[in-house]
Amino acid sequence: MNWTLGEECETPDGTVRWRRLGSGDPVVLVHGTPYSSFLWWDIAPALARTTAAYEHLLGRMSLPIRLIWGREDRILPPEYAEWLHERIPHAELYWIEGAGHLLQEDAPGQLLAYLTAGFPSDR
Repeated sequence: MNWTLGEECETPDGTVRWRRLGSGDPVVLVHGTPYSSFLWWDIAPALARTTAAYEHLLGRMSLPIRLIWGREDRILPPEYAEWLHERIPHAELYWIEGAGHLLQEDAPGQLLAYLTAGFPSDR
């Protein structure tokens, strides 16, 4: 993917870029950044300028959704996972005990197991 295209936001530590994909109403923001979570204070306003609130669409989601959450998440507390789970039909909620917000660092094996459960294996 060519990340030179799309939208961007300058932060003190560099440029953060994002891209909107697909068609229809956006309902997902996938993020991954090696930066401090404090940079989201700079990034969030840039995203908010062109992104509306989509809470009213959660109940219409029909795709399978896996919510994978760290029980010790202080960025997005467990209550938020429960809030999403109540509003998204057919959503499955998986908890990773002892993990915080960065599941890929706190519990990479368990995260991978939850992400790949039920998918065909190449082996």
